[in-house]
Amino acid sequence: MGQLRCSSNCKLPRRSAAISSCSSTQQASYRLRPPLATDVPKLAVIEQLCGEFSANWSTADIQDELGKAISCVLVAADSSSDEALGYIVGWLFAGELQVLELAVDPGSQSKGIGSGLLAGLMQQCRCDADGVEVVLEVKAHNTRAIGLYRRHGFADVGLRRKYYADGSDALLMTRHAGAAAVSGPAPGADAGTAAS
Repeated sequence: MGQLRCSSNCKLPRRSAAISSCSSTQQASYRLRPPLATDVPKLAVIEQLCGEFSANWSTADIQDELGKAISCVLVAADSSSDEALGYIVGWLFAGELQVLELAVDPGSQSKGIGSGLLAGLMQQCRCDADGVEVVLEVKAHNTRAIGLYRRHGFADVGLRRKYYADGSDALLMTRHAGAAAVSGPAPGADAGTAAS
């Protein structure tokens, strides 16, 4: 199976971009790349493993999202095996990037992968260069994810009460183009599923 199509909005590299991992003591060796059709089952497993913080997308949901012209998707793949370790999905339109999902396999969390995926998506969508604002919703009790976003320059802008099916509140966060990120993710800061 080949590489899935990504919209023209998303400026993904033709070749995989090698990404150095975060400055934590436990580093992961991974690279960011466009999704492959063969990644979809593993991404669905990651969704299930992330539990309550997951968007709980099924294989069909993921496949559907990857096929949308508006979707921008990056996969973090193990440098040796090329197995998917996590992924991020966003919609880029009208000068705004909306992060829909960020999920990292629990066995690969706290190694900077979530941070790398978020930074990689913002770079590929030229958020700072083109003045693109980034918005997202995250479960208000997902403190690891909220910390990750704040380190990338996101600010809290609102709260939606009982937004999620489980009754959880959604914290609305925004990052304006050029927002200063706090240097490097802290060890343990990598969220399993950050945007839900």
